[in-house]
Amino acid sequence: GFLHSTEDIPWAPSVTRWGTFSLPQEETDTQDEHNRTIEIETNRTLEIPCFQNTSSEISPRFTFSWLVEKDGVEDVLFTYDYHVSNSTAFKGRVGLGADYGLRLSPVQIQDDGRTFSCFLRISPLKVWKTSTTVKVFAKPEILMTVENTTMDVLGERVFTCLLKNVFPKASITWLIDGRLFQGNEE
Repeated sequence: GFLHSTEDIPWAPSVTRWGTFSLPQEETDTQDEHNRTIEIETNRTLEIPCFQNTSSEISPRFTFSWLVEKDGVEDVLFTYDYHVSNSTAFKGRVGLGADYGLRLSPVQIQDDGRTFSCFLRISPLKVWKTSTTVKVFAKPEILMTVENTTMDVLGERVFTCLLKNVFPKASITWLIDGRLFQGNEE
């Protein structure tokens, strides 16, 4: 990933100002602890633990970093208590919680599909990684109207259902007397 920083990061010797960084693949043993997906509604607060059930094992010697990836583009959010990201997508919305956890508030539609990864370096050659993919949804505002309050000569009424602020795309299903309405039925 690309890193813009005015300071060197203590645990990542390959990081330089306006440089790129990577964890040395040949030397480092990276263990995937968790890969999970979290579903969350827009405008809520998302808290992602770096590692669950490891607080007793976390030592001040350990160093960590939070990265975010979407559509192949990776950005560094935090590295060892140092806020790195200048991304406008996260401005004022991202922070650190307990035990190196990540806090994102408020969640926005553009966060859908993002994968947040925490890397916890427990020794020079051992790194634990946990990744969380976010699925965002928005509760729709449902407006239903009846065009005519009285029935016409044929005994028909026109009902309209409108969904606003829905994400992801939704489909509407009509039920009449508990039965699924088929398009050709009267």
